[in-house]
Amino acid sequence: MLTPTFIWHSDSDQLSALKQGIKLAQDANSASVLILACCQNDYPNWAIDPFLRTIEIPIFGGAYPQLIFGESSMSQGVIIVGFSHTLSVSNICQLDQKTTYIEGLELILENDCNLQSHQNFLMFYDGLSLNSEDFIDSFYDCAGCDVNVIGGGAGSLDFVQRPCVFSNKGMLVDAMQFVGLPGPLDVGVAHGWEILDGPYLVTEARGSLTVSINNQPAKDFYQQRVEEISYSKFFQKDFYDVAKLFPLGIEGANGEILVRDPIKTVGSGLQCIGNVPVNSMIYILKSDTESLVAAASIAANCLGSVRPSVLVFDCISRFLYMDQGFKQELAAINATAENSSFVVGALSLGEVANAGSGAISLLNKSTAIGRF
Repeated sequence: MLTPTFIWHSDSDQLSALKQGIKLAQDANSASVLILACCQNDYPNWAIDPFLRTIEIPIFGGAYPQLIFGESSMSQGVIIVGFSHTLSVSNICQLDQKTTYIEGLELILENDCNLQSHQNFLMFYDGLSLNSEDFIDSFYDCAGCDVNVIGGGAGSLDFVQRPCVFSNKGMLVDAMQFVGLPGPLDVGVAHGWEILDGPYLVTEARGSLTVSINNQPAKDFYQQRVEEISYSKFFQKDFYDVAKLFPLGIEGANGEILVRDPIKTVGSGLQCIGNVPVNSMIYILKSDTESLVAAASIAANCLGSVRPSVLVFDCISRFLYMDQGFKQELAAINATAENSSFVVGALSLGEVANAGSGAISLLNKSTAIGRF
C-alpha cells in the first residue's frame, strides 16, 4: 500500500509557496512528491525549471485550470503530497512526433524493470497534445489488459499549449508522464450525459478534428442542430459557452457512449479533446446538475474502502457547466472517502482511466476517481 507521509496545500500563487511545500515534504522524509498546481500561478519558466532540477527525490504532477482539495476547489495555489515510497517516474516528450513517442514507449517498456513490474499507474500529460490519445492506445497495447490507470490532461483553459507537467528536468510541454504504483489501484468512472439528438455519421475527420458530419461542414452542422433543438444561439455567445452544454457522444460497439468535448472551431471543423473516428456514429448529448452529481457518486462508489489515498480527475467543463452546483459533486465524492487520508485532484482537460470495457481510454466531461 502506498502511504502518504505529507499532505499540504496553499492558496498562494507564488513560486515561494511551492518551494515551501517541497521543503516541508522533504523534511517529513517523503521519498516521492506529487505536485498539483493551478495554471494561473506565477511560476515563470526561467525560475521554476532551475528549482525543479535541484529536487533530489522523484517529483510528478501537472498544472491544471483548478484543483480539488477535499470538498473545495482551488483556482490558484498548489497541493503537495509526499509518499513513503520512491516511485518510478517516466516521461515521454514530443508526443506530436509520432515515431518519437512510439519508439520512446517501446524503449521504456523493454528496458525499465520498475515499470515492467507494475500493473498500476498514475498518468499526467499535456492535455493539448494532439497525439495524446494515440499514445494512450499504444501504451495499452504494449502494457496489456491487466494494467490499471488513472490520469488527467494538464493545461490552461485558454487552450494555448505551454509547459504543464512537473518533472525533475523542469516543466514539460507536449509530454506524458506515468508513475508506477507499488500497490493496487481501484478506478471508478462515470459521466452522466445522455443522448439528445442523432445519430449522425462522421464523414471526414483528422484525429481530434472533426471536418464533416453527414457530408456537411462539421461546424455548420453542429451549430445548426444545437440551435434547432435548444434555445441556445451561437452568435450571442462565445462558441464554448454554448458547446460546453452540448457535447458529442461516440457510440461504441458495447453501446457505451464515449463523450467528446468540442472546445473550439478550426476553420469549418470542430476541435475536440480526443479523437473522433471517421465513419463513427455520433450524437449530441445533454445533462443537468442532478445527473452529473449522481454520476460522480456512482464513480466514487465503485471504489474499495481500505486504501488511504483518493485522486480525482474531474473535467473542468463539468465545473463550468454546474458552477455553484459543482460543490454537490465534490460532496458526493468525499462522502464515500471518509476512511481515506486525503482526497485531492484536478479539474482537467480530458481524463484517462479504465472504461467499462477494461480498456484504457481518453475520456471527456467525465469523473475519474482512483483509490490507492
